[in-house]
Amino acid sequence: MECSLSVREQYIIAQALHVAIETMGKVEPAVMREESNIADMKRLRESVFTFPAVAFDRVGSFDTLVDRHSNGFS
Repeated sequence: MECSLSVREQYIIAQALHVAIETMGKVEPAVMREESNIADMKRLRESVFTFPAVAFDRVGSFDTLVDRHSNGFS
């Protein structure tokens, strides 16, 4: 599949897919989890929006940034 989006646009979509996959995978009870949508999102992430998942780890999350700022780190 060819993608005519800019690298930034691809990154934003990859990030959204990553967060959605993580969040939707935690839905309980499991019977409410949308497994086919999660599978489709994973396929898109692996075939079109191929940024490494480590780029979206929670290291840069808002809470981490607030904690670092509170402790005098920038």
